[in-house]
Amino acid sequence: MRERRKGLSVHRTLGSLLFAALLSGSLLYGIDYFYRNAMERGSALTGSFYIVAIIAALAVFVLLLFPANRPLKGIKNLLRWLLIIVAVVTVFGSGILWDLQGRMMYYPRPEDAGQTAKNQQIPGLERLTVTDKSGAQYGGWLWKNTPGKAGLILYFGGNAEYAASSVASVAKRKGADQAFRGYNYLMMDYPGYGNSQGEPGEESIYRMALATWDAVVAREDVDPDRIVIAAWSLGTGTATRLAAEKQPAGLVLMAPFYNGATLVNGFANKMLKGTPGAILGDEPFGPNDLLVRNRYRSDLYARQTPIHTLIVAASEDSMIPSHQAEKLAQEYDSNQFVMVEGSHFEPYYGEQALPAIVVYLQGIGGGAPALPEAPATTVSPAPVSAAPQPVTTAAP
Repeated sequence: MRERRKGLSVHRTLGSLLFAALLSGSLLYGIDYFYRNAMERGSALTGSFYIVAIIAALAVFVLLLFPANRPLKGIKNLLRWLLIIVAVVTVFGSGILWDLQGRMMYYPRPEDAGQTAKNQQIPGLERLTVTDKSGAQYGGWLWKNTPGKAGLILYFGGNAEYAASSVASVAKRKGADQAFRGYNYLMMDYPGYGNSQGEPGEESIYRMALATWDAVVAREDVDPDRIVIAAWSLGTGTATRLAAEKQPAGLVLMAPFYNGATLVNGFANKMLKGTPGAILGDEPFGPNDLLVRNRYRSDLYARQTPIHTLIVAASEDSMIPSHQAEKLAQEYDSNQFVMVEGSHFEPYYGEQALPAIVVYLQGIGGGAPALPEAPATTVSPAPVSAAPQPVTTAAP
């Protein structure tokens, strides 16, 4: 007797829907448990993960919905479950990869009331608030190093750096008033950091940067022709973009990366080293930025920036290898590249980097400065950890 071909039924539809929801929900719970306990990073149940879970559930539902009929019924069912496994792994894997890029790149730090109180006792420190076009507010600190109308160093920090501590560290450093003579110094907190509203990300940080630029050029104590954009580590991605659009008087990049794809590939290669994933080579995600959440196309912005740019890299930087800075320097029409000894922290106003930065600042408006001679003494490399550290532990 010929077998009757099976079709859709209410029971199969409801059963497929229930199984898909339970499978996706269980995986979502497992990821959340892993984040909370193994990674100690809090709940993973953000909006993006709910979207991932819904997409995975829909894929499983569709793959289960239609019954397998003869011939080759067993093989069809086997292929169906293989497709379900591939779909679930692909969707959730992409979601985890996307989420981890944000969690590992940004370390938001809330405002520290104690540091704020200390800053209020430091002469010349002024608290600022900037509002962007959408109404979002950002907090930061300005160090008034020069009376009257002066140049301004607009600084963008690393991934765990916040303004209250960073600006205070610079202001209190011995000899800083002379090193930055003729310039005031400003750092605004990224969205989600300090007292700034929003969530950190490439675009939200850039909106903050644009709002800050508009605010400072309108200040009476700022000479708009002597604004220098400076940045360290993560902040160099925003700095290169802002410099390409606004064409400031100067640009100082300390331990910069080439672009977001190169940065993510570097971290991934470091994490995969010694594992089976290492067979993927130096670029696990490839030379493109399709899988990169924060693209930071510094390489493209460099080609749009004609101003003379100072780039400082560290020879023993394991966080952002110096070859990325060297490669980025080649994209600028006019650049001064300085290599110092030490770790990722040394380019950030370290004893070897600061002389070149000082000469560069003094040369703003007077043509490209000459490279200063290297100091006779060297600085021992600062400790480097597996994850980026707050500048407060390593800043001068």
